[in-house]
Formats: sequence, C-alpha cells, structure tokens
Amino acid sequence: MITDIWTVMLKEWREYLAGASGSGGSGRGRGVVGVLLIIGLISIFLPLQLGREMFTTAAPLIVDSLFLPYLILQTIVADSFAGERERHTLETLLASRLSDRAILFGKFGAAVAYGWTVGILAALIQAVVANLSSKNASAGSGLVFYPANLAFAIVVFALLTSLLVSSIGCLVSLRAPNTRQAQLNMSFGFLAVVFVPFIVLQFLPHQAQSAVLAALNSASATQTAQTFLVLVAILVILDVVLLLISLARFQRSRLILS
Repeated sequence: MITDIWTVMLKEWREYLAGASGSGGSGRGRGVVGVLLIIGLISIFLPLQLGREMFTTAAPLIVDSLFLPYLILQTIVADSFAGERERHTLETLLASRLSDRAILFGKFGAAVAYGWTVGILAALIQAVVANLSSKNASAGSGLVFYPANLAFAIVVFALLTSLLVSSIGCLVSLRAPNTRQAQLNMSFGFLAVVFVPFIVLQFLPHQAQSAVLAALNSASATQTAQTFLVLVAILVILDVVLLLISLARFQRSRLILS
C-alpha cells in the first residue's frame, strides 16, 4: 500500500509543478514559476518591511504557517477529485489496481507535503533576506534567526494547517460538481473562519476589546505555551475527524457513477 500511495503522490506532484490545466481553464496547480513568484514576493516584502523585528513578531508564524499553505493549497486540493472528474481521468484512476485508501492518502499526502514545504521554504528565505537587507546593516553585525520557540511553532502550524486545508479540500472536492464550485466553497469557508472573529470583536464593547487585547499582550510564557498546546490539540482533532469523514465518504462505486 505504501508503494501505491507513493505512486499517487508522485503523480500529484508532477501535476502541481506542471500547473496543468483542466477543462474550462481551471488550473491544476500554479506551476513552479507561479509558486516561486508567490514565495519570493512574500519572502522579500516581509523582511524588508520589518527588518530584524521580524524574528520577534508573530508575522512569520501567521504568513508562513497559516496564510501561505492555504493560498497554495486551496486550488490544488479543490481540484483533487473534481478536476479529475472534469478532465475525465477520474474513471481511469478509479479503474486502476490502486486501492481506495491509496488514492485518497496519496492525494492527501501530496498536498500536505507540498503546503508544508512551501511554508518552511518561505520562512527560510525570509530569514536570509532579513540578514542581507540594508535595513539590518545598521542594526549590528552578526546573523540572526528565529527563536527556537517561533521556529518550532512555524514548523508545527505549517504542518497542521496543511493537514487541515488538505482534509477540507479533499472532502469538498469529493462531492463538488466541478472545480470552480469546490474552489468557491473553499474560499467562502476561509473567509468565514478568518473574518468572523474580527467582525465579532468589532461588535464587542470598547472595554471588552481592550480587555481581550490586554490579555493577549500580557500573556506569560507559560500561558503562551498552554495556548499553543490547546491550539495544536484542536487542530489535530479537526484533522483526524475530517480525514475519517473523507475516508467514510470515499466510495469508489459512487464516484464512478457520479
């Protein structure tokens, strides 16, 4: 089964990097140039704006482990099954000797590895740019890098975000009639998750808003670690539950007839 999963993953990576187009002009992936352009723009802009302060803020954590994996993966995972259906290649894939789990885990694993790699690569490029930028030249000599806790958080959350987006994307793509609809569902879901908390915060009384911000700013190292562990636990549970739902809904016979 491991060999079959690896076979599907290699197939997916080739399509990601090639940026092949499906029917109706929907992109399978952004291609090497597109992905490098996105990473390059973000990885140059962020350190040039923040300088050495980048290593002491949450900006790299938000950008590299939350924003970038979602930005890169939303199109890929939405296309994972819906795109195969549009290109009329799903029947061929399902008719192969590959097992259901090998197909699902192969597509899922390829997306997770891709998003995770992009997030870590972006963080490393940002560190290099931050050390080379002229803004840092007057800040003192010597190389700087992310504190150990921040580097660890970036690696962990980039993985968990990639797992979450891939789980949701595979689940959406399994039942979406086409790639465009799957992408719209992914986009609306992301907007809800990101903007609803900000909207709720805006409607809170000013005193309550100040109390929330003060609590965040005054959090101790122990409280920060506890919050980190709670968030990790929540994401792990969500990832496992969504993957189990995808396994339950992945039925070869229904997909062939769809």
